[in-house]
Amino acid sequence: MLAPLDEISVPRVGPVRSRVRPDSVLADRAYFHPSTRLALREREVRFLSPERRDQIEGRKAKGSPGGRPPPFNTEAYKQRNVVERCFNRIKQFSKA
Repeated sequence: MLAPLDEISVPRVGPVRSRVRPDSVLADRAYFHPSTRLALREREVRFLSPERRDQIEGRKAKGSPGGRPPPFNTEAYKQRNVVERCFNRIKQFSKA
């Protein structure tokens, strides 16, 4: 399901082996799906994404059995734009 996540290699400083599991994943609302969150939870990876409006409404409609909202770190999510701008810059120069 999350094949790209299986290919990740997180480099470390020094003569140690690279990690194969990131600490967290920053994603936009489009990736906030129960199957994505479950797959990352199974890999013990924190998932930082704002909750989609339809899922907020669905959770609230269930009442108490709907559970609590997932944790969300606004400050960490703000750093996502740096990566987005980097990819956009690379795309811009690849078209030239």
